[in-house]
Amino acid sequence: MARIGSYLEKDIALLFEKIGFDVSLNSKEFGFESDIIAKKNKFIILVQTKLYEHSYINVKEILHQWESKGRHVQADRVLVVISGFEISPEYFDLAKKLGIYLWDDNILDKLKRIESKELYDKIGRLLHFKEIMKKLEEQRKKDDEFKAEELKKATLKKKKALNIELIIVLITFALFSFIGYITYISPDTVIKISYGIFVGFFIACISFYLTKKIVSYFFTSREKKILGNMVIINKIKIKWY
Repeated sequence: MARIGSYLEKDIALLFEKIGFDVSLNSKEFGFESDIIAKKNKFIILVQTKLYEHSYINVKEILHQWESKGRHVQADRVLVVISGFEISPEYFDLAKKLGIYLWDDNILDKLKRIESKELYDKIGRLLHFKEIMKKLEEQRKKDDEFKAEELKKATLKKKKALNIELIIVLITFALFSFIGYITYISPDTVIKISYGIFVGFFIACISFYLTKKIVSYFFTSREKKILGNMVIINKIKIKWY
C-alpha cells in the first residue's frame, strides 16, 4: 500500500529528528515551500519528497530545480527523496554531478531499520556531513570558550574600574575631612576655607562624574565589541564541497 505524501515527509523528518536535527515541515522560510528543512549547528539540509502515485515524475527536472533552489539559499545539503518509483542509475549519477543527494525506497527502508545510535553515522556517510558536523561542533565550543574568556576579562577590568571609583570617593572624603580639620583649628579663615570647600566639592563632583562616565563608556563599549565579535563569529557559514 502506497504511503501518502505527508507520511513520507514525516518519515524523513523523524529520521533527522532522531539524529539531533531541528526539523520544520512545509516551511516557507526561504521564500518557497520546502517539504523539510533540517538544521543543526547552522548546518542546513533542504529536503524535497516526491511520492509516485501512478503519475509521471520528471526526475531530471526535479533534480535541477532543487539544485538551483539549494544553491540560491546556500543550503549545505540538498536531498531529494522519491518513493514508489524505481530510480535508474542515470538519475543517481545526475544528482552526484549536480552536487545534491537522491534517495529511493531502498535507502529509506534501510535507514528506518537502523537503531538511533548507528543512524547518525549512516546518514552522515550518505550525505557526507559527519566530519563537517564534527568541525562545526568543535568551532562552536571554541567560540563559547572565547566568549567566556573575553567576558571574564571584561568583568575583571570592570571590577578594577569600580575600585578606582571607590578610591576617588575615599580621597574626596579625606580631602573634606582635612579641610574640616583646618577650619576647626583656624576659625579666622572660615570664609576662605568655606569657599575652598565649595570649590573643592564642585571639582571633586565633576571629577567623579567624568571618571564614572569615561569608565562606564569604555567598558560598555568593550562589552559591546566582545558580543559583537561573537555575533560575527557565529554568523560565519563554513562550507565544504
